[in-house]
Amino acid sequence: MAFLDWLDGVIPPEDTTWVGAVIAHHHRDPDEIATFYPIAALASSDQESGLTNLLNEIASDTVVGLWRWVTECSKQWAEELEFTRHGVTTFPPEGTDKIPARFRVSASGKVMSRLREIHRFLRRCETRGGVEALLGVLLRGHMMICDHTASAHVGPSLSLRDVTAARLLQTWGISEGDLYHHQRSVMGVHRSCVLVAPTGSGKTEAALLWATGNRTGEMSPRVFYTLPYQASMNAMYDRLQACLPGLVGLEHSRSVMALYHRILEDEVDRRSSAKKAKAQAELVRLQHYPLKVLSPYQLLKAAYRLPGYESLLTEFAGASVIFDEVHAYEPQRLAAFLATARLLREALSAR
Repeated sequence: MAFLDWLDGVIPPEDTTWVGAVIAHHHRDPDEIATFYPIAALASSDQESGLTNLLNEIASDTVVGLWRWVTECSKQWAEELEFTRHGVTTFPPEGTDKIPARFRVSASGKVMSRLREIHRFLRRCETRGGVEALLGVLLRGHMMICDHTASAHVGPSLSLRDVTAARLLQTWGISEGDLYHHQRSVMGVHRSCVLVAPTGSGKTEAALLWATGNRTGEMSPRVFYTLPYQASMNAMYDRLQACLPGLVGLEHSRSVMALYHRILEDEVDRRSSAKKAKAQAELVRLQHYPLKVLSPYQLLKAAYRLPGYESLLTEFAGASVIFDEVHAYEPQRLAAFLATARLLREALSAR
């Protein structure tokens, strides 16, 4: 929060407010922050002196180092992370002489001012609802994902960018001419659809080809394959892992045990296998794998706003969600899944 003013002139003022809100609330809900820093007290000298004491703990060489990173390194980072594709082209000017001194004088007052601004901004978002409220949820979700994956030292994110219909067909060893009519039909569907076909007619292959059928010609950035039973989820995980190795995650209540048995087939050491299984399951929760096999009950966590729902909703944005074997659910539960599917489609542009 104290360093946001360094971005003045780099990003628009309204975007700075969004960024400040995400930073302030990525660990705590707005109500908790309001308890720690009541808006009525944000102009008091006690609050400012408390913030000043916190900010004085930051060493001057640390402030200079952060400024040097912003001015000298951020451009290269933005290019490597492809931020420049989305319009991030301007960076703060270089020069470090007066930065630490200015920081000491004004930082606490600016933090308090920004917190007041964020309080008012969030109240407006709550009143208006709609797009602004959803954008706040998604921004917080992105921040939580970045925070947790960085803390876990996960490394670069995996991508489905290179997974095309042609690559899938080559992996399966079949040509487009050999596909059934319904498999060829879904390849060109850019929207949500319902597929009804007999057992053994290649619905799984059709679903994956549909997931590549968006307007970019490559697979959706995230694909969720939902099934009703753990046995069928485990089997589907094996099947997808065979054609897209290393890109598939498995998530259900006993997924650690399922992963453990699969790892143990290639290793003798049980302790090492258990450690790897737990690590893989944790990576699934960290949204590391772009193709995930799971129960639709996992989707309900987002609909019912269970802890961490913001990062779940963020993951669903623009995703392709496959509901397989929908006949297996009781009507009341199926209704909950369909209502969730409608939420994902209408609010988050999922298919």
